[in-house]
Amino acid sequence: MKGLTDDRKLDLQSQARRAVRRVDPTERCRSVLLAVGGPHPPLLLTFGGVLAMFLTSAYFLTLTDRAVYVHRGSRPEDQPEILVQVVPFEQAAGLIAKVKRGRTWNVLFLRLPGRSRSIRLNLSYQSRDDLERFVANLEKSIERAGVQPVSESARQPAASNTAAADDRGPDDPRAEDRRAVGKWIS
Repeated sequence: MKGLTDDRKLDLQSQARRAVRRVDPTERCRSVLLAVGGPHPPLLLTFGGVLAMFLTSAYFLTLTDRAVYVHRGSRPEDQPEILVQVVPFEQAAGLIAKVKRGRTWNVLFLRLPGRSRSIRLNLSYQSRDDLERFVANLEKSIERAGVQPVSESARQPAASNTAAADDRGPDDPRAEDRRAVGKWIS
């Protein structure tokens, strides 16, 4: 969620931890990732901020010792109101379908077990460290559970955007632009 102050971010993370404890008091929360679900945020801003509030939802991904808890909340309040799913580590191997790292927004595609489509979660560039930490902690937890690791696209470093540009060949005029953009992404 873009533009959150540190106090507000800590408050939202503690609300997500409390929501997990309401479901299972024995769980110990290790990491919380805050995201916005819905279409690409700059696209929504062209239609106006009020409309964006109705088309997006706040998502709270909480990593515990045994599972990943996914909560959703309405956008104006930004509180974890609905428990979407609890994914134990045994089923969490394909949870992260893809991670796109951008200059202003990062996108995490979350594939929940039993659903055919992935959920698009948008995170601001300010939350990139939280995203990287969450993916790394999830990988470690899944490996400890003895399951295959997270998808390859989630593990690729941010500079992977330049690899696609290099595959086009040296004569492509877009290759140099992609390399310049890749320097800013990493």
